[in-house]
Amino acid sequence: MSASGSGSAWTIFLSRQNLKKTNILNNLQEMKGCWSIARPVITQQRLAVAVPRRYYATTTTTTTTTTTTTTTTGGNKGFTAVEEGVLGSLDYRMFYNAATTGASQPRRVSPWHDIPLRAPHTGKEKLYHAVIEIPKGTQEKMEISTSDENNPIKHDTKNGKPRYITHGKIKYNYGALSQTWEDPHHTPDINGLSFSPLQGDDDPLDFIDLGQRPAERGELKTVKLLAALPLIDEGELDWKIVGIDVSDPKANLVNKLEDVSKHFPGALEEIQEWYRVYKTADGKPPNQYAHQDTIFNQDFAEAVVEVAHESWKRLRKDKPKGYWIS
Repeated sequence: MSASGSGSAWTIFLSRQNLKKTNILNNLQEMKGCWSIARPVITQQRLAVAVPRRYYATTTTTTTTTTTTTTTTGGNKGFTAVEEGVLGSLDYRMFYNAATTGASQPRRVSPWHDIPLRAPHTGKEKLYHAVIEIPKGTQEKMEISTSDENNPIKHDTKNGKPRYITHGKIKYNYGALSQTWEDPHHTPDINGLSFSPLQGDDDPLDFIDLGQRPAERGELKTVKLLAALPLIDEGELDWKIVGIDVSDPKANLVNKLEDVSKHFPGALEEIQEWYRVYKTADGKPPNQYAHQDTIFNQDFAEAVVEVAHESWKRLRKDKPKGYWIS
C-alpha cells in the first residue's frame, strides 16, 4: 500500500472514531437531560401530606427543578404541598393548595388559617391537625410565616441568612397546630392556673410528635395530645404541646401522661432538657419553665390548645397589621 493510501485509510479510521466519540457525547448529553428532569436537585425534599390518616403520596415534579409538588392520594381535604425555591436559601417557600369543586386550578390556602384545628374522629378521643415544619433528624429552622401571603413555611433567619439549629439535629418531629395563636398581649389563666405576667410568643402553638418515623417537611399529621410544657423562651411563654401521630404503631398504647413514661421512657424529660439548653450553643443563657418545671397532662394540654384557638379567632376577627390573614 502506498504512503498516500495509508494516509487515507488512517484518516477514515480517525473519522470513524470521532463519529463514535461524537455519538457517545450526544448520548451522554441526552441522558444528562433526562437525569435533570427525573431527579430534582439534591436539596429538594419529597413531601407526604396525609389527612386524616397516613396515605402515601404520588409525586409530580415540574420541569423547573426548583419546584416540587406532592399531592395526597387519600383523606378528606385534598391539600397539596408545593415547594418553591431551593431548600437552604432565603427564597425557599412551601405553600399549600386545596382542590376546589368545579375549578380547573387548585386554590392556594393557608396552613395556619385554612387547615382546621380539629381532625375528624370517632368516639370520645379528641384529634387535631399538626403541620410539620422541622422533621426529626434535621437542623433547618423552618416555621410558618405569619406575615407572608398565604402563610408559607419558610426559613427562619439570623443575621440575614437562613437559620440552622446550632445545638444539633432535632430529635422529634416538630411543627405547629393550625388555627392557634399565642397572644403576645394577653395570657389568660388556664384551668385556674395563672401564667402572668408572661406573654405569648406571637406564633401558632408548637407541637412535638413522639412518633418514631421521621416526617416529611410540610406533612400534615392527625395527632392526639399527651402533655404540655410551659417553656419560657427569652422571656416569652412558648408552649410545647407533646403528642403522637395516630398512625404510629404505639399510638394506641399512649392516651395519658402516665402512658408516655411507660412506652416512651425518658422522652418527656429529654424534650424538656433539649429546649432548656438548645440556645446555649448560640451563646445565650438556658431557657426556663414556668411553675417549677411542671409537665402538664393531656387534659391541661387540651385546655392550652383551646385558649390558643380562641386567641386565633380574635386575631382573625380583628385583623391587626403585621399578619396575613385569609
